[in-house]
Amino acid sequence: MNDFYNALADFDDPLRQLYMLAVEPDLSVEDKIAKLLQLGTEALGLELGIVSRVDHPVYECVYVHGPDWAPAPRQHL
Repeated sequence: MNDFYNALADFDDPLRQLYMLAVEPDLSVEDKIAKLLQLGTEALGLELGIVSRVDHPVYECVYVHGPDWAPAPRQHL
């Protein structure tokens, strides 16, 4: 059970940052999404974060946070 509580403690700061970002009135929606993707990838230890839209058979990468090899925003796959 200690591992569970330790894991929760690891997310305490990112959750606080998430809340502060959500209530920030001076950021545009696009800026909030970009910061949320950055926060999420860092908190989860991932290289890539994507907000996508799927309209079969098209997969659109609407917002992207990641390394140079990541798909470009608005890219269709």
